[in-house]
Amino acid sequence: MVAVLGFFASCSEKDFTPVLGNTNVEFVNPTTEVVLTGEYLYIPLQMVEQSEKAAKVTVQFDGGTFTTNEDVTAQILLDEHILITTTELYIGGYDEEADGEDGLPTNSIEVRIPNFREFKEVTMNFSITSGNAGQYATTTFVAKAPEKGAVAGQYDLVSSFDGESTVVTILAVDGDPTAFQVMGLVGGQDTVPGFTGTYAEPTFTLSNAANTEYDYNGAAIIACPFDGSYLYPDNQCTWTISPAGFTSDNGIFCGFNDGGWKYFFVCMPGDEAARL
Repeated sequence: MVAVLGFFASCSEKDFTPVLGNTNVEFVNPTTEVVLTGEYLYIPLQMVEQSEKAAKVTVQFDGGTFTTNEDVTAQILLDEHILITTTELYIGGYDEEADGEDGLPTNSIEVRIPNFREFKEVTMNFSITSGNAGQYATTTFVAKAPEKGAVAGQYDLVSSFDGESTVVTILAVDGDPTAFQVMGLVGGQDTVPGFTGTYAEPTFTLSNAANTEYDYNGAAIIACPFDGSYLYPDNQCTWTISPAGFTSDNGIFCGFNDGGWKYFFVCMPGDEAARL
């Protein structure tokens, strides 16, 4: 009986250690610039050829700098300003379905910047230290907060639902590069910002919080998606921002429920606003 149990125990054990080859690994880009709109950044690495065997690579953080919203520049301290999940990666063997016919196997170093909203720019340097580096053995990764001018401004939004138009004003919020205030959706009656939004290029998400500046007989004004037939009060409106203006991705309803939904302004999905 002991011998039989030992046999089944040994059969149930599996070795999940990747079968490694000797393919070199490199950073996908020697320099990269991205928009800093969230806590997590990913620095990609790739094999230099389509190897069927996995590759292991060790990466080192070689320092960097950050600039705050107050224009103070200082050196990055690992585990204080940034956190790195792991500096040792496995890159799986080539898989045509996952990597594409001409693609290369990839994996990424995950970097977390908990207080990203405090930074205007973060520059980080990395190098491969495991001895199997390809051509791009080092990389410089730059993350910049979105330019306020790319979002803030006035827009003429025309509704294809009823032909009405309104001037939407997006205002920057000090101290947070992703935060903005919005006015103009309350039929032009709102002369101070009542709604807020966040920007992660190229998408602006309008908060579905009640507009506290205006109410109608105690009914809170909200902004929510509208598809021409139905309202979605539990969801948020999103806009795609471009240099020319913005497109309403899922429509906008701005109004209130007072024994029935009444609106100040509505527009359809795909309606466009021209930057003034």
